[in-house]
Amino acid sequence: MTDLPRYTTWDAVPGGLYTKTQLGRLDPPRKLAKGAQPTARVLYHGNKYAALYGLDATVVKEPPTEAQLASVRRATAARHICKRCDARTHPVVTPDNPPPSGVDPYDGRLCARCHDVVRIHQQHGDYQRRAKNLMDELAERGAIVVQADDRAAPRRLALVEFFTDSASLHLGGGRVLADFDLAPPGVEPEAREITYLEAIGRLDRMFRSREDVPVFVGWEQNALWPLVMLANHDMDRAAQKARHEADNEAGRRGHERWSPYTAAEPYTWMQQQWNPVQEATGPDGTPQTVQTCRLLSADVRIYWAHYHAEPSSTDDDPRYFHPRRPETMPRATGDVVVDAHLLMEILAAVADGTEPVSPRAPWKVFPPQPGYVDGSGR
Repeated sequence: MTDLPRYTTWDAVPGGLYTKTQLGRLDPPRKLAKGAQPTARVLYHGNKYAALYGLDATVVKEPPTEAQLASVRRATAARHICKRCDARTHPVVTPDNPPPSGVDPYDGRLCARCHDVVRIHQQHGDYQRRAKNLMDELAERGAIVVQADDRAAPRRLALVEFFTDSASLHLGGGRVLADFDLAPPGVEPEAREITYLEAIGRLDRMFRSREDVPVFVGWEQNALWPLVMLANHDMDRAAQKARHEADNEAGRRGHERWSPYTAAEPYTWMQQQWNPVQEATGPDGTPQTVQTCRLLSADVRIYWAHYHAEPSSTDDDPRYFHPRRPETMPRATGDVVVDAHLLMEILAAVADGTEPVSPRAPWKVFPPQPGYVDGSGR
C-alpha cells in the first residue's frame, strides 16, 4: 500500500472511492469482494490512513437473515444481563430483547455489585497465594513466632522457633526459645519475673551467637514490636508519650523525633539490612547519608483478614467492603506458647485453603446463579 495515491483531505478524494465504513452505509449497502485490493488511501486521524476502494471491488451486501438478526439481539441483550446474578439493566430486558435506547450495558457483563464481589473474591485468592509464598519462604529459612500478651506493655512473652527439613516446615515441633514473665518498667520484679532489660539482654546473647537471620512472625503488623518495647526497657507508656509531646513542642521533624526503634538499633538481629539513603538534610541543604533499617518480620493478621473476608462493619454493601482485622487471633487461648503454635497452624491453613471463610464473605452473601463460572475456579 506504500505506492498507492494518498489524499490528505476528504475533499481531495475522487468520487467513486469509499472506505469500508462508507461502503456499509450505501443504499443498498456493499461489502468488499473476495480478494479486493484498495486503490488509494486517505488521511483520517493524525498520521493514520484509511484504505479506499472502488465500487468494482465490491458486491452488494445481502440483508441479514432473521436468524442473524435474532443472534445480534441476543448478543446485545446479553450485555444488559449480569452473567453472575442475572440482574437486568432494564426491566424489559430478556435474552432476546435488548433494552430501549439510552440504557448503558454492564461493564464486562457484570452488574456493579457483582463487580465488587468478584474483586473481593479475587483479593481473597490473592492473599491465599501470598500466604503460600510466605510459607514457602519460611520452609527455606525457618520461622520464629513472637507472641506477647500485650504488644505495647508485655507481661509474658514467648518466642517459639519452627525448623525446616527438606524444604518443609515442622508445624507440630516448635521449640520454645524463650518464655519470660516480665515486670513492667519501674516495677520491682516478683518471684519469677525479670525486667525488660534482662529479657532483651538474654535474647541479644542468644541471637548474636547465631549465623542465620531469623524470620520473625506475629499476629499483628510488625511482629517484632514486643521486642522493640523490651529494647526501650526504661520507658513505660507515660514516658513514651512524654517524649512525643516534647518533640511536638520543640517542632522536631523526621529523624529528629524520638522513635522506639532508636533503642532497637544496637540489636542487629532485629534488622534485615542497613540501607544508606541519601537525603538533603544538611544545614546548608547538601545531601547527607543517613542509615535506615527494615525489620524482617511477617504479620499473619493481614493474610487471615483478607482470606476470611469478614466485613469490618455491619453494612453488607460490597462497595464499602473492608476486611475486619481482629486485635486478637481467632481461637486464641491466652497462653502465649500455645498461641504461638496456633498462629503457624492458622497461617498454614490459609495457605492451603482449609481455614474457614466468614459466612458474611460477600461472595457468600451474594452467591452467583447456578452454572456461573468466572474463570477463577469458583
